[in-house]
Amino acid sequence: MYRVWPETELAARLQALIELFLRAIYHPATGHLILFFDERWRPRSRAVSFGHDIEASWLLLEAVDVLGQATLRPRVQQASLHLARATLAEGRAPDGSLYYEIGEQGHLDTDRHWWPQAEALVGFLNAYQESGEVLFYEAAEDVWRYIRERQRDTRGGEWFARVRDDGAPYPDDKVDFWKGPYHNGRACLEAIQRLRHLLEHVRSR
Repeated sequence: MYRVWPETELAARLQALIELFLRAIYHPATGHLILFFDERWRPRSRAVSFGHDIEASWLLLEAVDVLGQATLRPRVQQASLHLARATLAEGRAPDGSLYYEIGEQGHLDTDRHWWPQAEALVGFLNAYQESGEVLFYEAAEDVWRYIRERQRDTRGGEWFARVRDDGAPYPDDKVDFWKGPYHNGRACLEAIQRLRHLLEHVRSR
């Protein structure tokens, strides 16, 4: 919104939201987002959502860059890379995809929902651009391979909403109340843009 309407009050609200994430929602000890709070911003959840963590890692940086807030950017970059590293270390399956979440009781949900795969593609590419650490680029390649081979519905089009740990999609779960197309559509557009930028950087050397 600020990109098309750079209004003073909107800039102040955007900066306040970024600072709120850094102060209350991002947990610097764990590298995860706190998901739920009471009215005084006291945490009310121990669950971990890997998709939200990696999504926030690139959206927070985009927000601070659109705002042009150079003094705030180092703090956002540090949090962003921490979120990406925690996701890589704890949320990534052996096949390169992203697990769904760790629930309130500590149970790992190993289903592969479509939107965390999309956000992992962008988030890991973004982390590579910010850090130059090759393991992030390799993680983006791995999740893209998983998307092409498992998450994408090659017969019916679009992406499966959920895939089991053994690689089989849930046959009755192609569309549900929460499934919207913006995650995977946006991820493809972001990946194209970022890969073009990386290719131009290599060619200019």
